Amino acid sequence: MLHLLLLDKGGTLDVTAHEILMNGNIKEIYQVTGGPYGGTKVDEEFMSLLERFFGTYQVKSFRENHPAEWLEMMNEFEMKKRGRRAYEGETTRIRLPRTFTALVSEQGVPDLARRFASSCTTDDVQFVRNEYFCIGPATMKKLFEPVLKGIVKHLNNLLKHRELRGLQFFFLVGGFAESVILQDAIKKNFQRR
Repeated sequence: MLHLLLLDKGGTLDVTAHEILMNGNIKEIYQVTGGPYGGTKVDEEFMSLLERFFGTYQVKSFRENHPAEWLEMMNEFEMKKRGRRAYEGETTRIRLPRTFTALVSEQGVPDLARRFASSCTTDDVQFVRNEYFCIGPATMKKLFEPVLKGIVKHLNNLLKHRELRGLQFFFLVGGFAESVILQDAIKKNFQRR
């Protein structure tokens, strides 16, 4: 029985293949490979979205001057990116820290936000009640797109190797493995195996 493990280590994805032997021992049958396809790449896409929406200066200034609140906001996004809301077509709401909303409000960024929203084909990203950054399902899935494409491409290339022809199971391991969007992409692309 062969198992392919997908291990998310921060910004990278490590993939290794093991075989469970008859005596219960585990044997590595293919060396660890990987690439920049971990959960932090989705975080980087989120940060880029914040910068496009609110302005690079405001986001960078907040990140540098309020690191604890920045971390709190990113932790909230971390939990939301693993959830079912975007997968089920619902809007994901990220509560923005008061210091961030005050910073962007005093800089006149809501005008920038309106221009951003009007340039979108849908009203998929909104700054609501000066408190929430709302990300619609289409935009949320776009945040995952580069990562998912990289993972699927990497796995398809690996599965061409002779040693992996008998592969029977994929195991997703790590925090990013909880992402319903990631799980769905793996199922859709490899369910026939």
